[in-house]
Amino acid sequence: MIKTWVVMFFLLACVFTSSNLYAREYSMRQSDYRETYTENKNTYFNAGIGDMIVPFSSFQSGFSFGIGAGERVYRHSSSSLSIGLGIDYYPIDKSGSASSIQTGTISYHLKGYALPILIQLTYDYTINDLIDIYGGIGLGIVSSSVNTSISKFSSVSEQGSSFGFSVYPGIRINKLGPGAIFAEFNFISSSVNYLTTGSANIGGTLFLIGYNIFF
Repeated sequence: MIKTWVVMFFLLACVFTSSNLYAREYSMRQSDYRETYTENKNTYFNAGIGDMIVPFSSFQSGFSFGIGAGERVYRHSSSSLSIGLGIDYYPIDKSGSASSIQTGTISYHLKGYALPILIQLTYDYTINDLIDIYGGIGLGIVSSSVNTSISKFSSVSEQGSSFGFSVYPGIRINKLGPGAIFAEFNFISSSVNYLTTGSANIGGTLFLIGYNIFF
């Protein structure tokens, strides 16, 4: 009986020891993977497509896309800080009417695009090997070009640039090919003066889905 308990104790000790060794080895492999996956990969490029889901100033929504590139400038534990340049494109489309003493009531259709070009500061936090969350702010200019058809008058083309800023929270899913899929809300704000609308905010909320690569 005593011999049986001794054997069982010995077997349990072997199992416990081997389990600990495996767990330690697995943890080291995961740590090595993380270091290998992120080591010297501080430069990033991303591209996404989406929609202006909540435009400001009653502008109609439409297909949009964006690209970005930058560099990680600080890393500590699960956090990192990056600086880069982001460029987005989305349509501007609005129909309406306006009244004045000189012209009376006129109808118009404004159509064109906006091109935010913003310097971005991004904070990343790694939840695990699969998921990162991030958020940032962007500052720069928003260029726009529109063509407005006005009843009783000929069409008017207008171009301009104005200060713009954005706030963009997002999430990344890693290990999908050489990079990661991301989903992002981008809140962009910029006010421009147009002939028919006067001062109007041509920004809104972009929703983008895309792919991100670090190299």
